[in-house]
Amino acid sequence: MPPSPNAVSAPWSSWPSSSSWPSFFCAGTFARASGALLLALAAFVRPVPEAIAATSDLQPLSVRIVAPPPFGYDESELGRATHQVRLNVTNPNTVAVPLSPLTFRFVPKREGVEYTCTVAPGNIADRWPSTLNPGDTVTAERGITCLTPLPGRYDVDVHARAERGGEDTKEHFVGTFELTIKPSKTPPVPLPWDSRLLVAADATKEIRPKEKSGRLFVGVINASKGDIAATPFRADLHVSQRGKKNAVCADFSVDLPFTRSIPAGHMQSLDVPLQCNFPQEGIYDIDVTVSKGDSRAKIGRYSVRVIVVPVIPIPRPPVYDQQSIAPPVGGQT
Repeated sequence: MPPSPNAVSAPWSSWPSSSSWPSFFCAGTFARASGALLLALAAFVRPVPEAIAATSDLQPLSVRIVAPPPFGYDESELGRATHQVRLNVTNPNTVAVPLSPLTFRFVPKREGVEYTCTVAPGNIADRWPSTLNPGDTVTAERGITCLTPLPGRYDVDVHARAERGGEDTKEHFVGTFELTIKPSKTPPVPLPWDSRLLVAADATKEIRPKEKSGRLFVGVINASKGDIAATPFRADLHVSQRGKKNAVCADFSVDLPFTRSIPAGHMQSLDVPLQCNFPQEGIYDIDVTVSKGDSRAKIGRYSVRVIVVPVIPIPRPPVYDQQSIAPPVGGQT
């Protein structure tokens, strides 16, 4: 099928050799339109019956990838988020095509560094027909949970593999869509002693007065292309209550015992207790600075809401009193 005027031909060098492709799997073209990625790619089809093959020159299936909208960086998850992706597979031929269900894999990349996406369990409910009729479309929807710990643009490569045994089950590249993570008020900050690593944090959102159950969550992100051995450092904390001038508790430090090697595009996280007795209801701000030796960097201010959760009484069920509802004796009222 010739490429459309606005399409960009996929270079042959980026595709497997023709000898390794399944029947009627051939290099395609793609174009971006209306926020979706349009692909003309090889049909992941089962071996085509001779009657069909003899009566028609099959064209590749067309695939439209509907990318998720831009998403704000989620501090509470240290950048981990789930996105919905839809893939519409259409048969442009004038004859039906035998079809195999597909398994998809998603690989996000940012500035040449590969991160991770996994398909959320329990959300695959495709109804793949055994045959895709002319002009018909089958839709695959996937919830992908991605570790995108840094704001910015990620290019997500999509790969597909036929599921049915006895066929070509090799994985094939389908296309790429953009995933944008919008920055937050407290984005990750490079560590001053190793700019290849960035640090992000968040704190418990709500606790009760005078409880010490609050936690500080810290993640170290490897934004380089190689593994890096993490080393311990400290977090210095200052706690204040909004609307009050005096500090709630004395400034304190907590050790962050990062020790393991962090692979490229991965994050290592841990949590430590907030060593402060929040005395009363209100909103408290926690200023966090990380330090190692003489190097220091402020990473942000995080809010904790201290609230009294009222105890709601549970009403007792009515007592069934036989005497109060018994009919009057002798029919008298």
